[in-house]
Order: sequence, then structure tokens, then C-alpha cells
Amino acid sequence: MLSEEGVAAQALTHVPLTWAIAEDGTYLAMLGAHLMAQVLPMSDGDGWRWRITNCNGEGQSDFQSSSGLEEAKRSVQAGIETWFRDAGLLCEG
Repeated sequence: MLSEEGVAAQALTHVPLTWAIAEDGTYLAMLGAHLMAQVLPMSDGDGWRWRITNCNGEGQSDFQSSSGLEEAKRSVQAGIETWFRDAGLLCEG
């Protein structure tokens, strides 16, 4: 695929999220400087809740729950990659 400048464009096969931790213990999924999702511990300490924010221009999604932090992070990654794939911005890899 060539861009308008005639330079070959690389097709993404995954969304390169990075994770930051806020002072309150919330995990933030970032794409560059853009907040893509939040993962928070449940108030009772038993599990995690997560939501994708502003990925599809519709604002924040409802919170979903996961039993573990890594499971929540995988769910966030999968949800964001589904949106990018549906938008034609991500290739199967």
C-alpha cells in the first residue's frame, strides 16, 4: 500500500498500547498520549473493572469486570483491536 507521498505504509497487526498507573491505582491504556481505556480495582478488592474510553468517538463504554488484572488488560487490548480492525485500520496478524 502506498501513501500519498508514494512511501510504503506499514499495516498494523496490533495496537501498541502502553500502560501507565495513576496515583489512585488506576491502570491507563495509552496509545501515544491518548487515553484509550481504564482498569480499576473493584472497591471490595475482589477483581477488576475496565472500560474503553473514546476509542470509537462515542465516549466511554460501560464498565466490564474481570477476575484478574492481566485478564482485564487482555480484554481491553482485544476490544480496542476489534474496533481498529472493524474500522479497517488493523490487519489480521
